[in-house]
Amino acid sequence: MNQLVQEALGDYLDRKSREVERQLDERLDRLRRYRQQDPGFERAIDDFAKAEVLNKDPAEGTADNEKTVRSEMRDILNG
Repeated sequence: MNQLVQEALGDYLDRKSREVERQLDERLDRLRRYRQQDPGFERAIDDFAKAEVLNKDPAEGTADNEKTVRSEMRDILNG
């Protein structure tokens, strides 16, 4: 029974590793094609700069005068 499980697991891992290898090869090919189209990343840098100017960044923080949880905990621990 153990041998059957080991063989099945081996077959499964072989199939999955071939699938992952194929996916990685495809991604590498796409990356190579992209680098050939924009070797100095000028277009990518330009697109990024435009997006920074035109779009509001939801992850960008705002000034807040309220105490942070960390500072409140520090105050509690220090008495």
